[in-house]
Amino acid sequence: MEIHKKRCKVKAEQALYKVAKLMLWCTRMLSKKKSIRYILCISAIFFASIISSFAFFPSPSLYVPSPHVTYKDVNTFDWTFAKIDGDPHSLLSILSLPTRFSDLILGASRTHVSQFQQIEDHFGYKDSDSIGGSIRANTYLILNQIDKIVYSTVWRNVGRFYAHDFEKLYNDYSISKLYTNGGGDVWFIQKS
Repeated sequence: MEIHKKRCKVKAEQALYKVAKLMLWCTRMLSKKKSIRYILCISAIFFASIISSFAFFPSPSLYVPSPHVTYKDVNTFDWTFAKIDGDPHSLLSILSLPTRFSDLILGASRTHVSQFQQIEDHFGYKDSDSIGGSIRANTYLILNQIDKIVYSTVWRNVGRFYAHDFEKLYNDYSISKLYTNGGGDVWFIQKS
């Protein structure tokens, strides 16, 4: 602990020394009145560094989901990739990109999930009575918690999915829940 305190003290002293050196240089430039270009240059660099720091952190007022993934999301896709036997065409998803998770779980060199289908709006219930009637072949549907929450609350005005669409899905005879872990569900959709 003693070494840590000494290191922190040394780093703080070095930072203070650099700031003091910069301040001294600025005051010398001001006193010489040699050129205003130096002052403008320093203020431009300072202003640009302040402005560019805003690009490091996303705005908290954006209405987009966080790019972070949860442990449960990773477990859901891990289970799914183990069960689909490398058939990427048998995956449906709303927001979560299977390619992103396959790179994480399988590694970029072993990833075979290059194409996947996005689920139709309202799970295809506008064209069919069951989700099985709106797909071309038997497939797996991956629903994460973010999928259920975002479209029924924040993005309700988008109109892609409503809460009653999810209720209809849970009562659909052409779909069977295979896996759930509280954060994500994997469903098997039987083509009808």
